[in-house]
Amino acid sequence: MRGGWIATIVVLSLLLFATATCGEEESLFLNGKTIQLESPVVVEDGETLVPLREFGHLVGVEAVDGPKGAMTLRWRDGRRNVETVSLPVFDGLTYAALEWLVDLSGGSVRRLGRTTYVETRPAVLDELDVSEERVVLRFDAFAPVEVITIGMELLSLRFHHCVASFTQRSVVLAAGPMLRVDARSTTTGGVDLIVALREIGALRIERFETAGFYSVTVGVGAEPHAESVSEISENVRLHEAELALSSGSALLAYVRIENWRAGFRVRPAHALSGLGDVVALDQIVRAHAAVAGIAVGEELGLLVVDGVPMNLSESAVDVLAIDAFGRLSGIRTAGSSLLSVEGIDIPLDDVNRPLHYGEAIAYPPGYDGEMARGVPGALTVLKLRSERVVSVYHGTFVDRDPTATLIVASGDACARFSAISLGAAARLVCPAGTIDGRDELLENAVTIESVLVRDGVDLQAEGGRETIFARAWSLIATDWHGALILLTIARDDRSAGATLDDVRSFLRTLPVPIRDAFILNSGGPSALVLSDGGVHELGGGDRTAVGLLLVPIAE
Repeated sequence: MRGGWIATIVVLSLLLFATATCGEEESLFLNGKTIQLESPVVVEDGETLVPLREFGHLVGVEAVDGPKGAMTLRWRDGRRNVETVSLPVFDGLTYAALEWLVDLSGGSVRRLGRTTYVETRPAVLDELDVSEERVVLRFDAFAPVEVITIGMELLSLRFHHCVASFTQRSVVLAAGPMLRVDARSTTTGGVDLIVALREIGALRIERFETAGFYSVTVGVGAEPHAESVSEISENVRLHEAELALSSGSALLAYVRIENWRAGFRVRPAHALSGLGDVVALDQIVRAHAAVAGIAVGEELGLLVVDGVPMNLSESAVDVLAIDAFGRLSGIRTAGSSLLSVEGIDIPLDDVNRPLHYGEAIAYPPGYDGEMARGVPGALTVLKLRSERVVSVYHGTFVDRDPTATLIVASGDACARFSAISLGAAARLVCPAGTIDGRDELLENAVTIESVLVRDGVDLQAEGGRETIFARAWSLIATDWHGALILLTIARDDRSAGATLDDVRSFLRTLPVPIRDAFILNSGGPSALVLSDGGVHELGGGDRTAVGLLLVPIAE
């Protein structure tokens, strides 16, 4: 269990004795049939524990390794990441409570003495379509799939927790990479698919799920490929893939949102716990009721939220700018801050950092750091609320107000605000500089690593030294059909990561060509979170200081 190795040996010794004794007295039935598990059932403190992966398959719950040591569970119309440290381990296998697993799958449990009866609703295999190029299985709901054999002459897969209208079906093919396809119902409530190969090839699996429908396409190709597509809503789809890239097998996930500007906006956000705090991305997504979010990086860089500068850059950087209509563009700027009062722009020296003598600094709501400690002489302090000046005072201290924007000036900088009166219309703005011959203000903006594609043209040279190192990636892109794509590639013990050339090659395989693509970061946080009833963490699960969120437009 979760103790030292000596304690584990003692516990396992007791466990083997206990389970051997219980095995003679307890029976387990699933949908009216007796089942025998390869790994023993464990009864601990009155709770029945079963091997998670093995028993999960039988009741329709698929378990795979997730980000940061978690385990990702998937079942009919649901998924969840579970921290494995919260689950018991026996003889190297992760276990879970039987009733908890059955409840996830929507089933029920009855106990009569030493006999446990489990009732579930298996998926129905409605159609088996075999052609020379592929095999397609169509179900009315999700069914876990397990790869049993990958050989030079044979591929075999098992679909768990499903029923078919046939006991066995065989198809002989005259051409193509597959020689023969056999499908057989199993005694444990599933279907085995066996593919005899005419020529050596790699297994390719593509899964698609939406409400009331689930399909699995099996084929043979030059490179192994596994992809799962889940339709979250009418215009939102989640793609998860395991691809053979230049550095090895890599895990990739992206969310594609069609016609996204009609119902959503992309806006940056930071942790509510404090500006600059590095937190799990799901915390930021939950706090802002977002549909999805992607990690930007561990440093704030230039950050503008809803027109308000939250952090400025010391020098010009690549920036993703998002205007009030949701349009994305890549620019290069350091940003600056101004106080716009009745049409007159008053320059400020910075935002959200300690004041130095002779400066004027703005503090939008949310800043909890030092302001003017140790600054000599009198201060001028303006308080803004709802884009109006509600207070102007002079003194030697700052009266904090977390609900208002404060402008604090010292020394000669105080003169900049001498003509401002109570009630004046005033707001904090961040000029972007001149764009296309116009002076523009930033509405929402974050520092990014670089622009990869602009108007369909790749802006970065191929084959250079910087392109050969595999790392994690976070990108945001749009295609020529008006869809938005949030893409992450993990680099950890599950995933080899990708090179820039790998990323570029993958984008070229998408069915709709990319119009614009922005690299948020590479080698840094790779986290993608999708909110669909629950919050699903994808990618590397890394922590971030800033997230780009997909937020519904308020009606």
